Amino acid sequence: MNKAPKANNRTFVDRCFKDSSGKVVLGQTPNYPIIVWAICAVLKIFTLPEQFLAVISYLGSSFLFYWAWLEITSGVNYFRKALGVVILFASVIAVID
Repeated sequence: MNKAPKANNRTFVDRCFKDSSGKVVLGQTPNYPIIVWAICAVLKIFTLPEQFLAVISYLGSSFLFYWAWLEITSGVNYFRKALGVVILFASVIAVID
């Protein structure tokens, strides 16, 4: 009988890397905001009109910000939430610069 640990009995390490059913979760699929961000990042490599590159850059940044917000608000463990905070902070700093 393999039952998932109760939420009250979970250690800090469990809360960092495991979901509520006890499975280790570092990544999830599908992750559409990250996929769109990656496509935008690849498109920025090509020589395209400057206005198109600006739209791609804005769109990619927006999807990365959205992904980070989703992780902060609904991440399944502390690792995912902390990753969201780091990426959100980095994306805000990148926009400010």
